[in-house]
Amino acid sequence: MKTIINYIYFLNLSLMSKSNNYTRKIQKTGGSTHIIALPAEWIRKSELDKGDVIKIFPQPDGNLLLKPLSDKDSKQGKETEIDISNVVDTNLVMRLVLSRYISGFQMIKIYDNKGIDLEVRSQVGQLVANLMGVEIIDESDHWLVLKDLSSLQSLDLNQLIRRTHVLSDKMFSSSIEAFLSYNKENAELIKIQEPSVDRLYYLVSRQLNAVLSDFSYCSFLGLKMIEVLDYNLIIKRLEAIADHAYSTALMTLELTEKIEDKKAVKYISDLSNKVRNRYNKAMNCFFNGKVVEANEIANEKTDFHEDVQSHYRYILSLDKEVAVKLILLLRSFERISSYAADIAEVVINRSV
Repeated sequence: MKTIINYIYFLNLSLMSKSNNYTRKIQKTGGSTHIIALPAEWIRKSELDKGDVIKIFPQPDGNLLLKPLSDKDSKQGKETEIDISNVVDTNLVMRLVLSRYISGFQMIKIYDNKGIDLEVRSQVGQLVANLMGVEIIDESDHWLVLKDLSSLQSLDLNQLIRRTHVLSDKMFSSSIEAFLSYNKENAELIKIQEPSVDRLYYLVSRQLNAVLSDFSYCSFLGLKMIEVLDYNLIIKRLEAIADHAYSTALMTLELTEKIEDKKAVKYISDLSNKVRNRYNKAMNCFFNGKVVEANEIANEKTDFHEDVQSHYRYILSLDKEVAVKLILLLRSFERISSYAADIAEVVINRSV
């Protein structure tokens, strides 16, 4: 499903890149009034005429955004219908619903002329549980109606990112602790926590897509257009860390006994602390604009890689079942270390 989200971002960016640029001189009339002429082509495409009202949105980067008061292309507050009468794959139904949610539609109607079967209803119910603010408000034999009750303009993007970071970090640290202590009960709890991160991921993705679809949201969210891809990368990396924690929890449930090799346990414990420190420092740099520290994190990626590699020989000498799972953990740590470097690169790029 996340592939759909990435496609939406790149589609919108490609459309942005094809837009025309216009140059106008500022003219002064009267004592203090300044005016510019609007491009005739834009007036025609926007179906504007004398007397129509245009909204002006000051952007965080100092630019101004002009938008017709009645925007026919905006999806916010609009409805969409998905006809699944000829769709046999339930997974495709879920992807279609999720794509409409990410695109910003406030009401989604699912229709099947043959009647919506129990499996689809169950799957939609599970998906709705993972979408922040969405509820099933009406249904019949042929219809399911989903409505988003939240307001994109009232949400704090940075607060959502911080919350995702806190949840992902907690999942990661808890998953390693559960793995090393052979605590299957805690591993089950981590599995339950994973949907909470998914909900935040989808909600932030929806906000960012709203900006690309309707530039006026930059003002509401306090974003520069260039920052949209930065936030997209950050939320994807945090969600990926939660996915690694989920995988570690599953490995814990697959273990037949506690890992008793103290040397191996110490390796995993030390490396998990190091990689956790890396991505937490990277997020601190992101929130506080610490460019020098971000550069250090990016530079330390190679050192961490060499540190991980130095433990492979010993781990491969262990029992096969244990060795396989520990190797998977080491690879997971390397991926997360790369995520920290990616976040650090964002901080450096934002300083320009």
